[in-house]
Amino acid sequence: MMEPMICETFLQFRYLSDLGLSPDGRYTAYIRQQANLASNGYDARLWVYDHSTGADRPLSSLSPVRAFSWMDNRTILFSGMRGTAGSASQDTTTYYALPVDGGEAQPCSPSPCGRAGPGA
Repeated sequence: MMEPMICETFLQFRYLSDLGLSPDGRYTAYIRQQANLASNGYDARLWVYDHSTGADRPLSSLSPVRAFSWMDNRTILFSGMRGTAGSASQDTTTYYALPVDGGEAQPCSPSPCGRAGPGA
């Protein structure tokens, strides 16, 4: 008979989503989610699998990451939600460029939530 699931067991599960192959086929990027009891939510971070070495590793410590796109063979563009200084109610989506070979994520273009672009 199977043991009933307990909270501690559930907190150990990791869920993968949004797998995306790099244009040259060397990498697969994905979002790895894990329940976070303290925040009563999920941590969602960007990871990459290197097909040439068989290794996977986290790319970003920023959470939550909800979407990403390959810019080229070695760079991923992903979005992150951050509060705007001076306005607790105003959230912005900032897009970051991140090299898969290492380095810091560089902010590209913050924009207010709910705005599709100029004149929206």
